[in-house]
Amino acid sequence: MRNVEKLNAGDSVDHFFLIHKATQGVTAQGKDYMTLYLQDKSGDIEAKLWTVTKEDMKLLQPEKIIHVLGDVINYRGRKQMKINKFRLATPEDNMKTQDFVGGAPLTPDQIQEEISHYMLEIENANLQRITRHLIRKYQDAFFTFPAASSHHHNFASGLSYHVLTMLQVAKSICDIYPLLNRSLLYSSIILHDLGKVRELSGPVATTY
Repeated sequence: MRNVEKLNAGDSVDHFFLIHKATQGVTAQGKDYMTLYLQDKSGDIEAKLWTVTKEDMKLLQPEKIIHVLGDVINYRGRKQMKINKFRLATPEDNMKTQDFVGGAPLTPDQIQEEISHYMLEIENANLQRITRHLIRKYQDAFFTFPAASSHHHNFASGLSYHVLTMLQVAKSICDIYPLLNRSLLYSSIILHDLGKVRELSGPVATTY
């Protein structure tokens, strides 16, 4: 689904979205409100729910799919949504998380196969052993997590896809400058962002 990219100020909203992030606030008048970041495969949009109950706050959590009726406004030069009405998606709506989450242009299996070829070119035995061990240890997360929660490869499998594209650049550089230590360069690229499998919450509605 790609509704977010089509929304403009003045539009009425009648769509399903995935909650990427949800925060609670209190107005100057002491009334509760919520700020939601609603996403689909085309991006996300900040949305405000100005009339909110304690029950709403419990329901509106990241990774939930909701149907929204609302209006898009221009707030300080950027799009913002005012939520007039919402409901959680039901099984009858036949909505899946995958429908709202963008992904890498390659499948996790394809990315894994490509990176494995680069691992074979790590001639230093110790570096290859360390690299293989760590990737095997964190394999599921490494090949499904995004590289960040926003902007930088913030889609499913974005972490490993980012690594693969860096390896492709490194190969070209090593082919031009054969004196470079290919083993050190490849292993360091493969492992340089591995900590994100612990830093990030997962492939969907990622938080730190």
